[in-house]
Amino acid sequence: MITKIHDKYYDLSKFNHPGGIEALSTCFDRDGTILFESHHPLVNKTKLNYYLKKYEINDGTKRAFNKTTTFIFDSKFAIELKTEVANYFKSIKGKKSLIESTKENKFRQIQTFFFLIGIFFCYYITLFSKNIWLCMFIEPIISWISGVNIFHDASHYSISIYPIINNILSHLVGCLFSQPYDWKHQHIIGHHMETNVINKDPDLYHGNIISPVTISFFIWFTAVIILITEHAVILWIKNKYNDIVNRQKISNIELFLYIFSKFIYLYIYIIRPFQKFPLITAISNVIVSRSLFSFLFMLNTQIGHLHDINFSKENNECWYRHQITVTSNFATNSYFHYIFSGGLNFQIEHHLFPNINHCHLPNLKHIVKRLCVKHDIEYNEFDGYFDAVKSHFNSLKILNKKINTVNLK
Repeated sequence: MITKIHDKYYDLSKFNHPGGIEALSTCFDRDGTILFESHHPLVNKTKLNYYLKKYEINDGTKRAFNKTTTFIFDSKFAIELKTEVANYFKSIKGKKSLIESTKENKFRQIQTFFFLIGIFFCYYITLFSKNIWLCMFIEPIISWISGVNIFHDASHYSISIYPIINNILSHLVGCLFSQPYDWKHQHIIGHHMETNVINKDPDLYHGNIISPVTISFFIWFTAVIILITEHAVILWIKNKYNDIVNRQKISNIELFLYIFSKFIYLYIYIIRPFQKFPLITAISNVIVSRSLFSFLFMLNTQIGHLHDINFSKENNECWYRHQITVTSNFATNSYFHYIFSGGLNFQIEHHLFPNINHCHLPNLKHIVKRLCVKHDIEYNEFDGYFDAVKSHFNSLKILNKKINTVNLK
């Protein structure tokens, strides 16, 4: 439970973190500087350093932790951005604490309730319904919309200030996407820390990016099953996610939940259809429903970063400027896109403030975009899915060459 923050080592084994052990564990046995800074943008630095000082280790031992990209978090732009965002939440918090005001508001809580109903409805369809059209087409669409609107925020600890709520919801929905243990490594630790940094961001080394475009399109329909299988292989055989992010030791409880989640997925989505339908119908159900769900997953996740414009040649020392440069929004004026993508259409704002619930991102966009104009930072956004997908596939050949060229050096 040792971490490194700004070249100092801390033993956090006795620290009762307000966000819970799951959030705290992301920085165990690694350089946690970026995680620490990016998850505490609105917290007073003097207060943070006061608490950290209690757990500092001064034994002179240097630990062989991963080397991360060196960013600064207190540039003029960063300070102005964090100040304005903090002022926004101060203006809406009422009797809540500042941090509590960054989680779900009342309207979003109502939405989450109905999304939960959608998840249970889809589980019911898959287990008991013998309507093939309902199972093949309606279930994966409702599962995607309900699942992404819950899982993504829960996995970023942004639904509630109470860790148990985030943990329960992320595990309840996680079997659709990825077990929370895997997601923590692949997405929160790997992708969010050093987004689009070659040899640092594990998301750059999925097959759809380093493969030819024709294969990439095929992977759009198989990605979720590949991801679930790939992560299981990492747990039992490898120690790194895409050979980049070191895997932490898994606890007995996490291991039980991990195995249980895999069996649930296997039974509900692969085995159960063969118990309900004739052989050919069952095969069609499995292929079509899982392919459609995978397509929706890829449609909404790949167009946030994988464009040529997101691989800037300039070296952004400021982490906040870097996140804006390597990220793209799409259709932020459309409520349909907002619900259908689970707020992923506000990818820039999400990457700047990963533990703020996405119900607040539309309002933060106005702050971010205005400050980008002021500080001459390019703010990348697309009108909708068509423009974003077209740009993504047009960029794949260029990205493929860039990534593989660097890897050969």
